Amino acid sequence: MNYRNTLSPWCVFRKEASLFNVCVARFRRRDDACAYARLLENNNNGFYEVAFDADQNSTISPS
Repeated sequence: MNYRNTLSPWCVFRKEASLFNVCVARFRRRDDACAYARLLENNNNGFYEVAFDADQNSTISPS
């Protein structure tokens, strides 16, 4: 995950019939991502899902 993607961790995914989902847009705030997903669902009659894209490679060590 590059630096730009870490600045915008909330993703809007388009749900497809195949096993793969497509990331349509990225946002810094969850509210913005949810509003955009609702807008897309109303205009495109598709199904969109909001998810937090955490970096899988980073580890958090206890302090």
